[in-house]
Amino acid sequence: MNITSHDNSLLRHAAAVRDGKVNDSIFVEGLRLCEEAFTSGVEIEAVIYSEEIMRKGKSFAPLVN
Repeated sequence: MNITSHDNSLLRHAAAVRDGKVNDSIFVEGLRLCEEAFTSGVEIEAVIYSEEIMRKGKSFAPLVN
C-alpha cells in the first residue's frame, strides 16, 4: 500500500503505538531492532518505510504484536 496522506489510519495507529497509547503492540525502529524482531518469531503487524529511506539503504519500522 502506498501511503500519501499523514492522516492515514495506519500512520495514526503507528503513532499511537510509538507514543505508548496502545498496550498490546510495540514500535520498533532501526534496522538492527527490526532484524531482531523478524528473527525472534514475533507477529509483525506492519512494516512502514519510505522509498527515500529504502533507496539510501536505511532502516524501516515494523509494528510488532
